[in-house]
Amino acid sequence: ALVYVAEDGQLVYRGPGGKDWRRLTHPLDGAEGSNWQLHHRPGGWGWPCPSPDGQTIAAFHHPSNAEDPTQLRLVDLDGVAERQLLTLEGALPVYCQWSTDSRMVAALVQDGECLQLRACSTENLGQALEIESGAPLFFQWISGDTRVLVHVGDETGEARVLVRCIGEGEDLLLGQSKGIIAALQLR
Repeated sequence: ALVYVAEDGQLVYRGPGGKDWRRLTHPLDGAEGSNWQLHHRPGGWGWPCPSPDGQTIAAFHHPSNAEDPTQLRLVDLDGVAERQLLTLEGALPVYCQWSTDSRMVAALVQDGECLQLRACSTENLGQALEIESGAPLFFQWISGDTRVLVHVGDETGEARVLVRCIGEGEDLLLGQSKGIIAALQLR
């Protein structure tokens, strides 16, 4: 199966062998090609990421009004339900990834100063926990929804590989080196 962003910016599902295909989302801001829509940027979706259990898609929704913030949303694969997981106030999306048990989504976002890696529970919509900031470019969920392996750099040029525990448990530093990946310094 495949989920992709169509030319109109909407999410489309294609089943195995390309036999079953359907739209999962539809434009919410007026009829296509209407005068009202011509004065706004087209809304749409980006970075669709299917959950490991195959039931839900996490994707970033970009509203047609540029003043409205991008949102990380969950769309059920049957196309019936859609939920707002997180609003990215003042931040731009980079990519997202599901936990191995489909209960959490990690989102890498860029705010005005650095990259931030945030964890969102599918059960507590609208709430996010910051896992790491600086330059956490590479990450991977391990052990369900409680631990994330992160490779992160900071403004000093230090780079660390660590396991961040979400909830109870201790973080674990696996390695540290100088100059592999450093956070961007804005001046």
